[in-house]
Amino acid sequence: MDIRFSIPFNGDNTLAEEAAASGKAAEIYFAVPEAGSGATQHFGIPDAADIKEEA
Repeated sequence: MDIRFSIPFNGDNTLAEEAAASGKAAEIYFAVPEAGSGATQHFGIPDAADIKEEA
């Protein structure tokens, strides 16, 4: 059985090209971060309106 992986794209084109050429990556996908995650602020995605911090 040949195992192939789905991997998220992390912005490194060289790494993505190497992964694709390896034959071990079934797909390289873009993942949108959830609201409140550290990466979310980079994309300018605001926190979800229904999520409130408890005091």
